[in-house]
Amino acid sequence: HSVGLELEACLVDENFLPVPENEHFLTSLNDPLVVPELSKFNIELNIPPQKLSKHALQNLYLEMKRIWDKVQRHAEKLNLHVIMIGCLPTLNEKILTTKNMSNLQRFKALDHELMKLRKDRSLHLHIEGKDMLNVTHRDVLLEAAATSMQIHLQMGDAQMVNYYNASLIASAPMVAIAANAPYLFGKLLWEDSRIPLFEQAVNVPNTSEYERVGFGSGYLKKSLFELFLENLEKYPVILPVKMKESSDQLPHLRLHNGTIWRWNRPIIGLENHHTPHLRVEHRVCSAGPTLHDIVGNVAFFLGLTHQMAQERLENKIPFEIARSNFYEAARHGLSASVEWIGVKTELRTLIIDQFIPMAQEGLSDLGIDKSEQQTYLKEVILPRVDKMQTGAVWQRKYIEHHGRDFQKMTQEYFRKQEADQPVHEWSG
Repeated sequence: HSVGLELEACLVDENFLPVPENEHFLTSLNDPLVVPELSKFNIELNIPPQKLSKHALQNLYLEMKRIWDKVQRHAEKLNLHVIMIGCLPTLNEKILTTKNMSNLQRFKALDHELMKLRKDRSLHLHIEGKDMLNVTHRDVLLEAAATSMQIHLQMGDAQMVNYYNASLIASAPMVAIAANAPYLFGKLLWEDSRIPLFEQAVNVPNTSEYERVGFGSGYLKKSLFELFLENLEKYPVILPVKMKESSDQLPHLRLHNGTIWRWNRPIIGLENHHTPHLRVEHRVCSAGPTLHDIVGNVAFFLGLTHQMAQERLENKIPFEIARSNFYEAARHGLSASVEWIGVKTELRTLIIDQFIPMAQEGLSDLGIDKSEQQTYLKEVILPRVDKMQTGAVWQRKYIEHHGRDFQKMTQEYFRKQEADQPVHEWSG
């Protein structure tokens, strides 16, 4: 077993407005673990995988902190900041144009082919929360407004089906505890507005019975192969490119899979750029608010999915319920009401009474040190849920207390992020 992370972040200037300068930033940083994302104001940090041994969580934290500190020091030299947050509150739709797309052929081809599949029709983004957002957009750059943290879990092939199904069931509590995107373009929407934003940003109507971003079509029965077969049969190819790599490395399969964004996605990686392996990519978490919060989210996910996999909870929780719970949690966060084994209950209560103890049991079974379980479950996740203060809740409270000054809020958010105090300790 091993776990790794991808962490997306935004480049902002001294006024905490997005800055489309990732090409210069990344060239001068010169670190292969820090790469461009879709827009020029986004970057992605790749945290090398850690074996799930006694001190895996602390090792993950230290490796992430090493890379994050290097990125921040470099940003300071350029009079910039790097911020990890689900949707950047100071983001304006006007910056989301193709001139601010990162200079990679893959992104340009993706935008071109998606628009061709849409028959050059504009995208209509519609999200209802406390406010209502209606936006018409011409390209794929809307996706760049959603900034995520993705957990990559690798385990033995024989266990993949149980873990994948468990990750689907765990998606509701995960999106709730990690919610950090209540505002988009100045509108108060879902607790994690990334979810409807990303689902609609790459929507291609009438090309498949399945959406390219979504929760999926059902539990696995025997193998992850079922998902790759679904890719082949249900999703038209967006990037029809001939690849130079050997067919042993499955380049076309991997490329096509990379254009289908299930919230829990199967991944075929290459060991030492050669030998294929399978892993699950859990995509439901917003970026941020702090490094401690992120590792807390990872600890909760690892322990909870491991325990759910052992208990085969897909036999008790129908897929349709797992999916419904996920969208309720994305919309309402820790205040959501969900269905659990036939009973309607408050998600917050369920997390405290059942899921955190399950996660602790799962981490123990994985061999994670008791002190690290205490640090990340009992001292990060439990008080966050108990106090009902996620990144999304803190943002809402700040705007309620100080008015709709998103630059000032983002500045204060960044200051607290740099202190690396878990979000449940943040004051207004």
